[in-house]
Amino acid sequence: MRKLLLFILISIPFIVNAQNHQLKGVIHSYNNQTIYLYSIYIDRVQLIDSTKTSVYGQFQFNLKKDLSKGLYQLGITEKDRLDIILNNENIELSTHISDPFNKLTFKESKENKIYLSYIRKRNYDQYRIELLQPVISYYPMTDAFFPTLLMEFTNIQDSLNQYIDKTIKDNPHTFASILIGIDRRPALNPMHNQVEQKEFAKKHFFDGKDFSDTAILHTNILTSSILSYLSLYQDKDSNKALLEEEFIKAVDIILPVMRPNRKIYEFVIDYLIGGFDQFGFTKVMTHIASQSIVDESCENEELKHRIEALKKLAPGNKAPDIIIGNTKLSDINKKYTLVVFYASWCPHCNDLLPELKDFYNAKKQDLEVFTISIDSSKNDYQNYIRKLNFKWINACDLKGWDTQSAIDYGVYVTPNLFLLDKNKVVIARPSGMPELIDLIK
Repeated sequence: MRKLLLFILISIPFIVNAQNHQLKGVIHSYNNQTIYLYSIYIDRVQLIDSTKTSVYGQFQFNLKKDLSKGLYQLGITEKDRLDIILNNENIELSTHISDPFNKLTFKESKENKIYLSYIRKRNYDQYRIELLQPVISYYPMTDAFFPTLLMEFTNIQDSLNQYIDKTIKDNPHTFASILIGIDRRPALNPMHNQVEQKEFAKKHFFDGKDFSDTAILHTNILTSSILSYLSLYQDKDSNKALLEEEFIKAVDIILPVMRPNRKIYEFVIDYLIGGFDQFGFTKVMTHIASQSIVDESCENEELKHRIEALKKLAPGNKAPDIIIGNTKLSDINKKYTLVVFYASWCPHCNDLLPELKDFYNAKKQDLEVFTISIDSSKNDYQNYIRKLNFKWINACDLKGWDTQSAIDYGVYVTPNLFLLDKNKVVIARPSGMPELIDLIK
């Protein structure tokens, strides 16, 4: 009995260790150097481990069991990072410091062999397509060589799509196949002009893409896909109003595609609202809030509150009252009130507020400005308003982002502006001085 117990106790560590996996290999001509392992969550990259190469360039990471399936990065030099899929398998690789990506091979790891092979083919085929596109555009259609150009363009696209189809079919349960399927781009007609190709891509960008696996949150492929799709709606000659109208069209395509997976759907809503908030595209943000299906089952309380605030502060709705000390928004009696959330440490605020000060001095008969600082340092706040000598209404409760008015107004970035009429009804959320001036005019 004792021998049996001793055998069990000795065996337990080996059973546990057998569940762990290793990432190891050799980086030739990179001896006695520190390398790093990074995790990816959406668009955030975080250092999770490091080790040193041996005198022969060899290294090894013992992968923890709690590491999520996803895309990770092996950081070699400051500029050289290799994408690595971690999915419950041992990984062994070999490369050379002179050209880590192009000299990379995987001796062990089915996932990474599949993915690396695809990335190399995709990069080469897209490079050739990009070279051919302008040639086809300008080459004489009546020339005997023109059909050859068209055929080559079509063959490259067909070859890549056939490669993707075969890879996914032959490896149906791999994470690499999921990433490859999402990364696929629509095949373009070489006879179409750029506008026609862009319109085709808008309609077919998400064809056949599967966003149901939550593990894609541990990669950058989701945000990359969203940004690529949004770029189809950008036009450098469009003004802000036109851009917002175009982005609303894009959002109406993106959100239904993401809806089957609740966690991914909620992330995409949050990501889009946050991104458009950075650029002051409040019309798009409000539209997203109005179209989003987020109920009590949503675990992201901040997102639920943000959507509620966007709906509540849509143009035409009465703004919540703001009370800080003895100062009340509802006590202001001017034709217009501009509520401004800012911080002394915010560089964009430092650009905006001096310009707003001049505008206020010229318009203060009809306009009141009510600024709320989200500073938490009393000295920083007081020194800032003393230095710039603001004569409008200044308020700060030193609670930072937890100030009640910032919570009520759904403020997550600064500066953030709300233009109200005499009855404190929201007119608009101007993104800067030019838009504010136009609204007042």
